[in-house]
Amino acid sequence: MKTFPMSLREVNQISVFERLVSKNLKQKEAAKMLNLSVRQIRKKLRKFRELGPISLIHALRGRPANNQLDKRLVVQAISLVKEKYPDFGPTFASEKLWENHRLTPKSRRPYHHPNEYSDELLQKIRELYLRSGDGKRR
Repeated sequence: MKTFPMSLREVNQISVFERLVSKNLKQKEAAKMLNLSVRQIRKKLRKFRELGPISLIHALRGRPANNQLDKRLVVQAISLVKEKYPDFGPTFASEKLWENHRLTPKSRRPYHHPNEYSDELLQKIRELYLRSGDGKRR
């Protein structure tokens, strides 16, 4: 038997949907309880009747995000920042990565403005900057 991890929110939804199936609860009331629209309740209820509690688990659970950065790019960017730009702030470091190394996560674009780096890469550069001791949290 295969087990599926469920969030607390999904576990709490099971009892609500069981009450909906047994017609002890109205869809409008369930929508208020779960902070969803009636339309979303209908859609989830249809799947719950087909598949049971497993239908309440998000379909993308356990899969990598579509917009995640290439791990090699992240490693390369971090090593360049450590090696060549250890005293630069995150924005300036990202500009230098673009200017000197043409390093950008969105390489499909012919021109990429340096301030349009992904939030993930900027966050990693900020973390590195703050860990170095030169950065000050504000």
